[in-house]
Amino acid sequence: MAWMVNRREAAKNGQLPAEGRNDPLMELEYDSAFSKLWTVARGKSGSCIARRYNGDPAKPALFDNPVSEGEQTGIVTADRWHANGNAPDVSGIPNNGLYWVTDMAVNPANGAAWMSFGAQATYDYAGTYGAIGRVYTVGRDSGGPDGDEGTPQAAHPDPSKADNASQTLALAFHGTRVYALAFDLETREFNLFSADNPAYVPGACCQRGRICSEVTEGQCAALRGAWQGPQTTCAETDCTYQV
Repeated sequence: MAWMVNRREAAKNGQLPAEGRNDPLMELEYDSAFSKLWTVARGKSGSCIARRYNGDPAKPALFDNPVSEGEQTGIVTADRWHANGNAPDVSGIPNNGLYWVTDMAVNPANGAAWMSFGAQATYDYAGTYGAIGRVYTVGRDSGGPDGDEGTPQAAHPDPSKADNASQTLALAFHGTRVYALAFDLETREFNLFSADNPAYVPGACCQRGRICSEVTEGQCAALRGAWQGPQTTCAETDCTYQV
């Protein structure tokens, strides 16, 4: 990957990772457990182009060796989509304004990316994943947004402020919780919200040496183990032939 001025993302000799594009980079997250690099950049049409570069699970890292000329070591495939799920040149539905990803965070429990949008006042795309301030998710192998975790502002303890227009400015995961920093566009207040991480579900993880531990899918991937599924237990799992 070549880094350009103004935080740009560019391809090396037209190959991966940026597939020949040279777009202003807005967000970047690296998931070492599942060996994936997530980015969001401004496309030429003003849309936000999200990309995910998928690494080789057999290698310890996405970029684990020096990259020689024309070679993209570690990256196996790449996926690309419009962040809000709307490709105006295909759907014929304009966004009518610029939008951007205010923050993106990868859920360590299952490798899904969580993100939220901000936009110009003229932006009016009303599709499933187009609203400002809501938190949307993209599965670690999905080809676009496929989940909606709602608007953090809606959990405001003051009912008179719960419906205020807002933007979600920051997302973070810690332990069993997920945190969101929201800005109330009407009162101009910052509010911090938290909720249980819905993907934080332990299961049996078989590792080399017939070792078994009960952890989340993401934690098992970081251990290079074989996860047996949600709510499975080591007591009921035979790890002899699992790894």
